[in-house]
Amino acid sequence: MLTYLEDFIEYIGGVKDATGRLTNYTQPVVRLANYDVGIVNSLSMQTSTGTPFTDRQCQLATKIVIKYRKQLAVNGIVLPEHLPLRMPIREVDRSSYMTLSEDRKDLYLRFPYSATLIDSIRQFGYLSCGRVEFNREKRQWEIGVSVPNLVYMLQWAEKHEFEIRFDSDQLLNELYQDYCIPTLKFDADQNIFALDGNYSSIDLDQLNQLPNFLQVLTLVSQWQINVDDSVIQQARRHGHSEQAIQWSMKRLIHVRPNDVDLQDFFAWVNTTDLWPVIWHSQQDSDIDYLKNHIGQDRVVHFTGRRSLSRRDPCKEKLVLFTTALTQKNMDKAGVLITRESILYQIKHHWSHKADKIVYWGDKILSEVIT
Repeated sequence: MLTYLEDFIEYIGGVKDATGRLTNYTQPVVRLANYDVGIVNSLSMQTSTGTPFTDRQCQLATKIVIKYRKQLAVNGIVLPEHLPLRMPIREVDRSSYMTLSEDRKDLYLRFPYSATLIDSIRQFGYLSCGRVEFNREKRQWEIGVSVPNLVYMLQWAEKHEFEIRFDSDQLLNELYQDYCIPTLKFDADQNIFALDGNYSSIDLDQLNQLPNFLQVLTLVSQWQINVDDSVIQQARRHGHSEQAIQWSMKRLIHVRPNDVDLQDFFAWVNTTDLWPVIWHSQQDSDIDYLKNHIGQDRVVHFTGRRSLSRRDPCKEKLVLFTTALTQKNMDKAGVLITRESILYQIKHHWSHKADKIVYWGDKILSEVIT
């Protein structure tokens, strides 16, 4: 006999029969809407294995049972006026807070599920000074402690109303005692790059293997570290233009078409090896414009993965023209160029998929170009 709310959910999910006994039904008696299948399966498996509902799950389960009361009646099951619980409500901590590990090397973040918060942490992970990982066993985000990470996360936590459960001022003071903002320098005598400051995640061997200074500046801009004048002077001695140096040192770039030659721009892209390029525009004439300057076979009108067939955008150094930015169909890009205003959404959603984001137009966008 079905008595408790859990019994009805387990019956709807096919875990129990009408007498309340466990069953191995492969097809539930109640026909569920597609969007309810996953929820009901999850709730029924949870309670059948002895895990009680939370308060919110209880409310959701009640709504679902009432929703399918007509199908239950067809099967001879009448809902009681009150649906009691078989197990007491499971209490959960829904507070949002940030703590510090015992060894003071990691920040721990715990909060109720939020796709927006998770997305912002993942994007931060691409530029963080230290690890950013989700610990599935402990159900918490773990972020390596460094001055840039701590400063950013304190601001982030305040914005999203997180509780800080440690003395952040004391930790900052400890870090600043033996930490300085990293600065990249070039040692001309040994012909190598050197880094001042405690910055464990940068690989100097990788920097020293890069073939030219523009690639170094491009990589350094992604890590958001300072560049000493010695690096810039050396780039100039190697014949790199001031414009190319400035482009390499920024992540968001504003290009005025009348001031820049397209071939010079793509020469910089080629030198820094920032392929492929995504060209976002509502102007169909841009395709001919690009093909005339880049080459007929290197410009693809991109509408989805089928547009490329088996072509490799990076190896072939392709320009992918698109009228709509669809992240779902696009892999990581070297440069994203947009002819439209750089909206917040473009900057926000593409910061982890494009090494450089370029606004190609005359409108002044000082508030987003850095």
